[in-house]
Amino acid sequence: MSYQRALEAINLRRTDRIPQIEHISHPEFIKKITGKTDWNSSWEVLAEVYRPLDLDFAIYTEEGYIPEWERMSQSKDTSWGLESTSWRTAYRCKEIEDVYLYDPWKDQEEKSIQELVTGFNSNWSKIQSLFGDVALVAGGLYRTLFMWPLMTFGWELFLEAAMNAPEKFKRIIDGFAEIAMRDISAWSKVPIKVFASHDDLAMARGPIFNPEWYRKYIFPWYKKLWEPLKANGIKILFISDGNIEFLLEDIWEAGADGVVIEPVINLKNLIEKRGRDKIIIGNIDTKTLRFGTLAKIEDEIKRCIEDAGNCPGYFLNVSGGLPQDIPLSNVDAYFDICARYKSRVK
Repeated sequence: MSYQRALEAINLRRTDRIPQIEHISHPEFIKKITGKTDWNSSWEVLAEVYRPLDLDFAIYTEEGYIPEWERMSQSKDTSWGLESTSWRTAYRCKEIEDVYLYDPWKDQEEKSIQELVTGFNSNWSKIQSLFGDVALVAGGLYRTLFMWPLMTFGWELFLEAAMNAPEKFKRIIDGFAEIAMRDISAWSKVPIKVFASHDDLAMARGPIFNPEWYRKYIFPWYKKLWEPLKANGIKILFISDGNIEFLLEDIWEAGADGVVIEPVINLKNLIEKRGRDKIIIGNIDTKTLRFGTLAKIEDEIKRCIEDAGNCPGYFLNVSGGLPQDIPLSNVDAYFDICARYKSRVK
């Protein structure tokens, strides 16, 4: 069963096939697999697509409360396929001094830990039941810590405030960390096996801040935030956009059991360092599927399997997902090639 395969892999036990996780948002491909063009929810269709593709792992994230101002704020959307992707055009503060005066708790609805546990457990359980023995579903937060000020203030004000007066900005980070601690404490009481902790710490060229900034203001909080999860035996999977190579040792030190990585990270080097004791997910380049020939797609899959396929905690994954702008023939080829190469030599 794929669920069991994922469970074995996250516990670093070798499985019969290299496990795989994919975010599929390609309507044509979904219609080809399921015969459907209408769905009640993206999770229902994803579960239906997973079985014939023999995929193993999925990730569900939910915060305790998204501020009302944010839910009502202006944003721009673009079609991604099954789902849309959006970016905000209006934020909570307009001036830097407003940022320094901001109280992260002011926009939060009061909820007890037990209320959050009930809500998280109900929603996650429904999704896990959709997948059944097809795939293991992780719980998690899209906003662990770094994403909170980013999504509250936007890039410009966040960077200006945090760089110009980092000690002054620390109060804001600490406030968001307390919100994250509330949510993670609740998630730690849900019967999940894996927790996905997402924060986009980097861009393609590397970390957004000097690594010392993260070491002073972010990573000490990660260690505290993840303690309730570790106490309950829940594996921690860290997810970030960009090149986080310069930060990986700090992420391991804080307690992460694994990472989801993009192609800008050298997979071979990472596997040589931590391939035996960490969960490593991804590194297949979406651009190769979008623009490459079938031979290039095969080379890309073989590269990842040759570099990481013998490591017990490695999962195949297209970094960035499978949106609608990838040619259908390339999506077909991708899964066909993966199926041919996933079986491990005994």
